[in-house]
Amino acid sequence: MKRQPTVPVTRVIDGAEIEYLLRTSGPRLAVLFHGGHLRADLAIGQESFSDAGWSLLHPSRPGYGGTPLKAGPDDAAFVDRIALLCAQLGYQDVVSIGISAGGRTAMTFAARHPDIVSGLVLEGSVSFLPWPARWTRTGATVLFRPTVERVTWGVTRLFFGLFPDIMLWGMLTTLSTLPAHTALRALSEADRAQLVALFTRMRSGRGFLNDLREPIDVTQPIHQPTLIVASRHDGAVGQEHPLALVDQIVDATLVMTDSVSHLLWIGPHAEQERDAVTAFLATLPPVVRPR
Repeated sequence: MKRQPTVPVTRVIDGAEIEYLLRTSGPRLAVLFHGGHLRADLAIGQESFSDAGWSLLHPSRPGYGGTPLKAGPDDAAFVDRIALLCAQLGYQDVVSIGISAGGRTAMTFAARHPDIVSGLVLEGSVSFLPWPARWTRTGATVLFRPTVERVTWGVTRLFFGLFPDIMLWGMLTTLSTLPAHTALRALSEADRAQLVALFTRMRSGRGFLNDLREPIDVTQPIHQPTLIVASRHDGAVGQEHPLALVDQIVDATLVMTDSVSHLLWIGPHAEQERDAVTAFLATLPPVVRPR
């Protein structure tokens, strides 16, 4: 079995560097646009696609990891580069995946490149409604500005090392609408270890503040089959977002799961996300191109 890469590579696309990981499993490609504070070598939400036999392209969005902001001064410029990258890698039929704050990028990819994007999956995704709440936005501009975010995450790693359960409890107060102690009790030891590993590797770079810029609504041109997966207990992205998306996107289906937090793939009921994605991928026809 071919060993899959774990270290991202960088390629210059139309004059700007794009950092990405490519994991090959089959002839069709899933392009995953990660959420805030993540990057190409932090895997979350990928298993459902690789298990279904899809190859996976995971680029670092602008300002995260090794992808500079100049690669995407806006989502349109970035996804145009991603379309070129897909072509260079030999893929002409892809599904666009957006997780959390990466949902707007995934939707822009589908809207601008229907010639190669045959489907769209949005998981815990923001819509084009105002996001995040004003107090969260204000705190983010302080804690995650480029000159401070390294310290913010350094302190986070330190306290996770000293008080992991207390820190998990604190994180869950922002990620779940359930009482934090209820959400924490629902997690297995393996779940907790996965979350600690994730939170202690996060960085914001210049990307998170870039995510807070005023978005351009691109839902109207999206006509691809679309799956929207959200948790009933998501404390980071309110239920008004998936409800708005299923109302605005022509061919959209909404699946609400019982996952205990914004992170649909970790904890009890994670199989609901996997089952929904697997069933959706099986329905996607290949892109049909004019002769």
